[in-house]
Amino acid sequence: MNEETTSDKDRVIREILKNNNLCVGKLGLKVLARDALLLLPHCIQYSECPYRIAIHMENCTRCGGCVMGKILNLRDKIGFQMIIAPGGGFARRAIEKLCPKFIIASACEHDLASGIMDIKGIPIWGILISRPNGPCIDTCLDFAEIDNAVKKFLI
Repeated sequence: MNEETTSDKDRVIREILKNNNLCVGKLGLKVLARDALLLLPHCIQYSECPYRIAIHMENCTRCGGCVMGKILNLRDKIGFQMIIAPGGGFARRAIEKLCPKFIIASACEHDLASGIMDIKGIPIWGILISRPNGPCIDTCLDFAEIDNAVKKFLI
């Protein structure tokens, strides 16, 4: 989503998320990779991909058509837990089941802020997606932001 089309509400949420990340960053956390969860929205997968990966990441062929292949390669190398959620309810249930000590979460402004407010007792590093095609389809996630968060917080 272009800055020109970003709503006032989204701007306020971005500031809240920025402050959340400042606070989490100041904690000086270093978490074992197996105790961390990377939580991603399904909308970062290329919409024309015939291999649906929400819930079933092993369906990804790592073709390079979207960022998922790079992220899966990083997961395989580092060993963190990972969920591609088709929605907020699924994400919350996965967090309850997996009991991570730290979460790196990516989503749009509303979903990310909502998730951070709903999950208590677990530090969450938030990474915003961009929405060049509007909400919920072919959204973009900067792999470098995921890579940097993994390097910063995981051991």
